Amino acid sequence: MPQNIGTVVQIIGAVLDIKFPPEHLPNLLNAIEIEHEGKKLTVEVAQHIGDDTVRCIAMGSTDGLVRGLPAVDTGASIKVPVGRQTLGRIFNLLGEAVDNKPQPETEEKWEIHRPAPSFEEQEGSTQVLETGIKVVDLIAPYLKGGKIGLFGGVKDAKFRRQVVPGDLLKLEVEIIKVKGPIGVGKALATVNGEKAVSAEITFAIK
Repeated sequence: MPQNIGTVVQIIGAVLDIKFPPEHLPNLLNAIEIEHEGKKLTVEVAQHIGDDTVRCIAMGSTDGLVRGLPAVDTGASIKVPVGRQTLGRIFNLLGEAVDNKPQPETEEKWEIHRPAPSFEEQEGSTQVLETGIKVVDLIAPYLKGGKIGLFGGVKDAKFRRQVVPGDLLKLEVEIIKVKGPIGVGKALATVNGEKAVSAEITFAIK
């Protein structure tokens, strides 16, 4: 099958416009490869402009690229290796190993843009995750297989008005700091637009 080759017509930072024959315009999310000075740059189609041009996002540095370079449409989205050989490894977006170990040889590569598994393919978990916190395990137990948000504490709480039965309480939290699994949020509770309580809360994601 002949290659679908276009030409780079514009470069603005990490955004590139590539022109193709109108009858061979690449699909959205397709990966396009550009070779320059012995290096290969992969870009992803983000938008169709007219009948013959695609606007792409570069997956790497565009330094040194010039207009007129050939760009080859791969006909598919970016693919990454999958399988047991990839367990415990670190890869970049293109599926390239970045942990100073050899690239794993896998039988399959999957596209990064895939439809979500159907409900029938998903396995529901009914096993309870024991946290060791009696209040959590007894009153609001967590199931295995998902992320858990754990409340850590409150700091600098300021109560500005009383909240009584019948009030509609609106809660808002803005995450202001995250380090590893620990995060800090700025919380505000209002009643009819009037501040009731403000505080800084700490949480953990497990």
